[in-house]
Amino acid sequence: GAPFRAVAISSDGSLIIGADNNGYLHSYKTNGDRWGRNKTDLVKKIAISPSKSLVVVISDMGLKFFSPDMDQIWVDNRTGSLDSFIAFSTDSSTVITSGDTIVSSFTNSGELNWRKDVTQNAIIDMACSDDCTSIVLGSQDGMVWNLNKRGETRWTFPAGSWINGVGVSRDGSVIAAGAL
Repeated sequence: GAPFRAVAISSDGSLIIGADNNGYLHSYKTNGDRWGRNKTDLVKKIAISPSKSLVVVISDMGLKFFSPDMDQIWVDNRTGSLDSFIAFSTDSSTVITSGDTIVSSFTNSGELNWRKDVTQNAIIDMACSDDCTSIVLGSQDGMVWNLNKRGETRWTFPAGSWINGVGVSRDGSVIAAGAL
């Protein structure tokens, strides 16, 4: 088969999703048995929800939601392939995506909660607390952003140089950012 270009593994290791260079998404169980397969466009990133009931992919054509057996649940081509980051609430009810200067929140069925153009420069990294009440972004212009669950800016912090990575504790009480 074709080489894989993106892979995701569930936190307990029971579900493995891979996307190959021919545009196929594959799901496997831990023992290596194939669970499902679907033909799509080229995939850039894959994430599996904590409940393992939802697989979210960023493809060349946009955002797509699949079930673990690779049935497509929902697709959104409106933002094209701008998204780069995917995060889930621990209960898998909310999906947060970001890329370029835009952050979006969706229900697990694909309904848009909100979409906001947040940063002046490209988002370099994103992290979310367990309940997505604290969404942290690091941007190219050296800013750290903290958004609430509705996408409203709580605060910003000028780190002074390009942000390489951000992190947030499970409860949202501690936020870290690494900069050049």
